[in-house]
Amino acid sequence: MKAEKKNRRFRLGLLPEDGELGWTPYAWLIYLALFIVYLPVVAKTETDWALSIGGVALFLVLYFTGYWLRDRRILWVIAGITIIGVVLAPANPGACVFFIYAAAFAGLAGPPRLSAAVIALITAVLAGEAWLLGLSPAFWIPGLIFTVVIGGVNSHFGEAARTRAKLQRAEEEIERLAQLAERERIARDLHDLLGHTLSLITLKSELAGKLVAKDPERAVAEIRAVERISRAAMAEVRQTVAGYRTIGFEAELANAKLATSAAGIALHCATAKVALAPQESRVLSQVLREAVTNIVRHSGATQCSVVLERDSKELRLIISDNGCGLAEASEGHGIGGMRKRLESAGGSLQLLDDGGARLVARLAGRDQPSTAGTTLKAVGTEAQG
Repeated sequence: MKAEKKNRRFRLGLLPEDGELGWTPYAWLIYLALFIVYLPVVAKTETDWALSIGGVALFLVLYFTGYWLRDRRILWVIAGITIIGVVLAPANPGACVFFIYAAAFAGLAGPPRLSAAVIALITAVLAGEAWLLGLSPAFWIPGLIFTVVIGGVNSHFGEAARTRAKLQRAEEEIERLAQLAERERIARDLHDLLGHTLSLITLKSELAGKLVAKDPERAVAEIRAVERISRAAMAEVRQTVAGYRTIGFEAELANAKLATSAAGIALHCATAKVALAPQESRVLSQVLREAVTNIVRHSGATQCSVVLERDSKELRLIISDNGCGLAEASEGHGIGGMRKRLESAGGSLQLLDDGGARLVARLAGRDQPSTAGTTLKAVGTEAQG
């Protein structure tokens, strides 16, 4: 147990707390083996050994520092590792790995254009030194190839990580704003609900107090009226609070518009003018929330649509996008949860792949006909940015 705690402290001292990062930075140090393998062959003097060992030690400091930095601050780490490669390359062909490590950090420097410029500069330095000093192909061939390949791959993943972080911040802000709006709405509704009731209770209590001596029977009647009003107010408060356990379909649709807009997805909504029962609203809100989350996080779509319609047989919620479609094993916990919620309400879920993903949630129609019209009300929201 003590050894485990020591290992954890050691890890946290070198790497930031990051669930995605894990221990992989230690695994990437395996590429240093290429530099070390050449050492017994090329290091002829104590000075050669000291220079090589010192270079590796300085590289390790810069390497682990790089995992704590982001944006343009990491350019200093990239420059330092590149300089180590430049100094050690004439004596050791394995020094090409330092140029590769430098390019690997380029993805953390900023947008793809900046990352590409940094990789191009590192490649130019490597090629220029190899040409000017006539260095061995064992240095510049793997150096050029892997600097471009690994630098490009890491740039892609770096941009993907920045996009995920931006989306997460947007989701957190949306959730915060939704909670704030919900609290304000509850406060307004409770004020409207209780304001009149409490005023009435106050007036009747004052009246009962005045009638105690003059008309006891009427005073008792007023006190009983106060009791009835109080009980009715308590029931209304419980009903109001219970109704806020789910934010409702319309509010969930507003959240969906905010989430898709933040992700750069154009959302088109077509909702039939139908009245939703509380259970229908609750179930469809949960389905909409999960579906939009999947679209934003996994689909790569640029457009999606939400259609709500009812006929004499059923209520349908259709959510579709123009993204990558359905993977082979697309039904995870989210889709499975939606299916269970719909089936528990007597409905069903259908997934289709037609140039994108289409989700159709069905609930059985109510016995009574809808009093609303059948004209669709279309609301389009174009994504910002």
